[in-house]
Amino acid sequence: MRKVFAYAFVIFLLVGRCVWAAGKTTVDPNSSDQAVIAQWESDTRLAQKVTYEARHKAVKVILADLSDMTGVTLNAGFNKQDWQVRDRKMNIFAKDVHLVDLISSIARTMKFKWSINKTDVPWTYRLYMDRKTLASANAELSKAQGEYDKEVQRRREDFLNTMESWDDDLTDDELEALREDDPYTYRLHTSGMGAAFRGLLNDVPGMKENFLNKQDKAYPIAELSPETQQLILNVVKSEYGEDFSGDSESKFTLGGVGLDLEPDEFDWKAYEDKKFAGIGINIYKKFFVLDAFLGDRSNPMVQWIAEKNLLKQEKGLSSRQAWEQMRDRYFDACIEDAKQTEKNYPTEPQPDVPDEPDLHKKIKVEPEEKKWLDLVDYQAATAKASDFAVVSDSYKFIEGYAGISKSETELLDVLSAICEGYRYNWDKHGLIIEFRSKDWFKRRTAQIPDEWVEKWRANLKKNGYMSIDDYAQIATLTTEQIRENFQTDNDFHKLGIFTGPGSKEIWLMRLYATLSASQKKELFSDIGLNVLTLGTDQWEYVHRTCREITSGKSTILRCSASTDENGTPAYAFRLTDTETRDRLGIWTVSMLKYEPPEPEEPKAEEKKTDSASGSSAADTTEKK
Repeated sequence: MRKVFAYAFVIFLLVGRCVWAAGKTTVDPNSSDQAVIAQWESDTRLAQKVTYEARHKAVKVILADLSDMTGVTLNAGFNKQDWQVRDRKMNIFAKDVHLVDLISSIARTMKFKWSINKTDVPWTYRLYMDRKTLASANAELSKAQGEYDKEVQRRREDFLNTMESWDDDLTDDELEALREDDPYTYRLHTSGMGAAFRGLLNDVPGMKENFLNKQDKAYPIAELSPETQQLILNVVKSEYGEDFSGDSESKFTLGGVGLDLEPDEFDWKAYEDKKFAGIGINIYKKFFVLDAFLGDRSNPMVQWIAEKNLLKQEKGLSSRQAWEQMRDRYFDACIEDAKQTEKNYPTEPQPDVPDEPDLHKKIKVEPEEKKWLDLVDYQAATAKASDFAVVSDSYKFIEGYAGISKSETELLDVLSAICEGYRYNWDKHGLIIEFRSKDWFKRRTAQIPDEWVEKWRANLKKNGYMSIDDYAQIATLTTEQIRENFQTDNDFHKLGIFTGPGSKEIWLMRLYATLSASQKKELFSDIGLNVLTLGTDQWEYVHRTCREITSGKSTILRCSASTDENGTPAYAFRLTDTETRDRLGIWTVSMLKYEPPEPEEPKAEEKKTDSASGSSAADTTEKK
């Protein structure tokens, strides 16, 4: 429901109505109409050459910059409220490029069009997105989401078939072979997770249907068979060790068990979130999630995660140490995962580009030396090393890795490596290379109006902390929107805004955002807010916070405000059983304190080299 709402608000805000006045001509950069092209090129001002660079800049800023540089009025969007054009972000690296070629490329890359107002003297230009293109983008998104849902269902059914025929009676040789060929399945065997989940399927009525339909329902541990109880107990002990002792173990059979669902499995987001679910255990007001997650063994990232966890366990390494030992295999898994995703979900096809000699020229791509390399870094380095300009759409939160050789490489191979690692397409028009995400119809929904972000930013700086109303509004965004707009922002990223999608505070803030004025008044009163009066979606947020309650259980939620040790507001949410008067939980959400970002260190004018070998002092870079 939340995803549907998120897509709805994006569509609702679209500016899709425009009546063209006399004297205006539409220019489509993809048009083959020679008459239209002739009109477009008849403005000699567009022939001037420009040199321009933009890294994740909004279209409105780019066009304002180009207008100032050239004296040609270039407007973005139908009007100032048309954020769907004005606030879209781009990367541009252009040197001595004709203005007409650059602005044509901008429109083509972003699937926009130009209109010429010939009643203005001199002519003025406006960039916009037409209804047909917008409808096509929404149709592509709907189609991709449908295919995504089918693929998730298929993978879940495949996993259930594996679990229903699960057999732990393997020889040492068979286990050793699994360790090498299928680390994920090996870990399910050696952790006991596979047998425990099979026990749940056998013992819990409807568990199979719940898993397929992604429904999280708690079930009393006491009603499981003794064998399944012991299997689950063994896994919890193995996973949590000393953290699971005392009251937790002694009251194990008084708890409940269910699925800890991963709502965004196999979506276009973070590579690390590749699981269906875990097994969630509620014991004595504590919630344990079994780490040996349930996922798709055919996915390369699932196998990489399993192998990394095995390495940590077998050699006693930290997460960072295990990562360092497996970094090369991580990059390989990223690329294989991108290829697999492309097979399973509809994406824009790679355009047919003529095999021209210029594409076979060898270049040496040397990205700026920094801890993390991103798509924009490779694009900038490619433009610098070649005779081509680069124009691209831009998203800050984009995972991937470009496996480009450090020696001279054909430009064609460089472009293929970049697009293969980051799920992009490329095209060539004259001396401009254009990049666009294969999933642009999906990724565009991760961007929100700059006006919203700037309002929250202004409030944050003015107050010195984030207000509960702003925090709740941000919580209603999708995971992709939070990552794209806040976890990559200099002012917001230090705050750690909802860094864990399953954290309690995000569900509490989503609940708070849905409350009416009267419900908020009850929430902060001595009487409290009766959970039974909440709507379906509202109750689900409470259940996500406290897995012990059921939809028919009468509970009261109260909230009190105070000031924490940092001098910022803190809100304590208390949930109480009205029948037993037992406190089911208390959660404190502290408002995030603003910390000004640290100034960036000045860049070194030139690399230091080893006089003996001539090699760079910093010879490696690392990619997330």
